[in-house]
Amino acid sequence: MASNPQSIPLCTNWVFSNTSNVHIAKDRAWFRDYTPYESVVGDLYGMVKESLGVEGIGTVELPTKRSPNRSGRDSHGILCLTNVLHVPSALCNIIGGPILEDHKVTAGPAGKASLGSIKDRKGRSVAYFDSRRPLLQVKLRGHPIGSNVLKDGQDYVINAIWPDSERQKWEAHQGRTAHHPGPIYTEKEKGWLKENYRSEFQFLRDFGLSIYKDEDREEGRAILRSLMRSEEEEELEDEDEDEDEDEDEDIESSLEGHMADYHFTDAELEYIEKGYGNSMNFLYSYGLKFYDDDDCEEGRLILKGLMSP
Repeated sequence: MASNPQSIPLCTNWVFSNTSNVHIAKDRAWFRDYTPYESVVGDLYGMVKESLGVEGIGTVELPTKRSPNRSGRDSHGILCLTNVLHVPSALCNIIGGPILEDHKVTAGPAGKASLGSIKDRKGRSVAYFDSRRPLLQVKLRGHPIGSNVLKDGQDYVINAIWPDSERQKWEAHQGRTAHHPGPIYTEKEKGWLKENYRSEFQFLRDFGLSIYKDEDREEGRAILRSLMRSEEEEELEDEDEDEDEDEDEDIESSLEGHMADYHFTDAELEYIEKGYGNSMNFLYSYGLKFYDDDDCEEGRLILKGLMSP
């Protein structure tokens, strides 16, 4: 059974970091359940010269205050974090990107005492960020005995990246070797990802997808292939055109909204441009994906209906 966090000195700084792909806890006593396990964790920016050691993995339930405007039992919340890495040498505790799987996080001035909130799937606040502390720190309920390691007026870069190779080892250790190991990228695709987004994690996040869901990773690969195909088509077109000073701007514009143009006739594209701006906007307005050929065909059928007298 996990120790009571209220009776043991703990690091009380729980910082939200959306660039982290894992949760981190400095102290063993935070864990509700715990599996001793050795691993390593690094950071996105390469600021940590050596990987930090992981001593275990488990679940943490943080006793939180739901809002600075609530009192009594109505103010009590519980923020449950799973697959939390126990990293004693970490600077502080981290609430990473996985929180976005089943919570909505908002950040920004929300009052004198709050810098934002964490809400569950039903829109209920389970925690808020304390404006009296630096960065986005969750306000804990009660008074855990420990030190505040983050000081006002100092700059911090809070980030943790658990390598895919280490995550896969953990899954195998748990007897949960993925039945769907996720998309296997070609060397060319890997190179494109690294050049344009640095990592699959960053690429998927930019498109509102999660590296922790197989279906999102499959969708991400479909988007990647569409982007690469459009880029290749642009390069071929450029070979047949005279270079001019607006070339880079034209390419960027095309990649931003015209990646599905080849599915439509010139007349259809003219109609789309007048009403929607570009083909991607048109498809999105009907809940269709620009990188899915079946969706594009459905979009074209819708367009024919719109254009018919």
